[in-house]
Amino acid sequence: MKSEERHQLQQNELADALGSGIQSITPYLRAIVIGVIGLIVIVFAYNFVSMRNQAHDATASLDFLLATSNEDPESFKRVSQDFADTMPGQWAQIAQADHNLGAGIESMFVDRDEATGFLEAATENYKSVLATAKDPLLKTRANLGLAKAYEAQGDLDQAIATYEIVADNTSSEALAEQAKERIRLLGTDDVRDFYTWFRENQPVAMASIAPGLPGLEDLPDGPAEGLPPAETPDLKDVEVSDAPEAEVKEEAAAAPKEEATEAKDAAAEEPAKTE
Repeated sequence: MKSEERHQLQQNELADALGSGIQSITPYLRAIVIGVIGLIVIVFAYNFVSMRNQAHDATASLDFLLATSNEDPESFKRVSQDFADTMPGQWAQIAQADHNLGAGIESMFVDRDEATGFLEAATENYKSVLATAKDPLLKTRANLGLAKAYEAQGDLDQAIATYEIVADNTSSEALAEQAKERIRLLGTDDVRDFYTWFRENQPVAMASIAPGLPGLEDLPDGPAEGLPPAETPDLKDVEVSDAPEAEVKEEAAAAPKEEATEAKDAAAEEPAKTE
């Protein structure tokens, strides 16, 4: 009996404690419920946004791969604009900048004004990536391209300073070594003299050449007048030999021998006539 009474007392004490606890939180019950519901909403929203971002990044990656396979500068530009907040979009902007850099360097030997436009566009592309990128390798790659753009424009001091940023970065040993080599070369007098000479001498524009082969403009438009018309023999008048090929060859070989014999006989008759 005593154990049952003790158990009953414990249950009563537990019930009293629960009742007191419920009464103490009753004024805050509504706030607690709202907080729990808000937490659930936040979890669902986070999952939704994460899935949406993953889909966005996947689309950006796919479009970047397609642009890479096509090697189309306009495709890189579109990807960099549509997905500027993603890493594939930033790599697409690097690819677009590389295209402008290559076109600018090539145009330096033909049209300096056109080359300047390409190189300035490349510079802006690289700077845009540096302003938004967080990936160390991406930033190093953009700095390397920017240094090359400065070098192509003849700004060697700025190029060396940017190459030094790449050389001090540990995200890519290969890019760092490439930057160190450029720093070494740009520090030599020969290279600096070349860039000075190249900057002061404008390329000579080649005269435009009309399409076609040289000299065709000197040929008459039609056949010359006064020339007799070309005559083609009628195939019916041409005699075709039915003799075997071997006989034809023998006749062809015998002809020179007959001519030599006739010439010899004529030479023998000539002294006789003289006498």
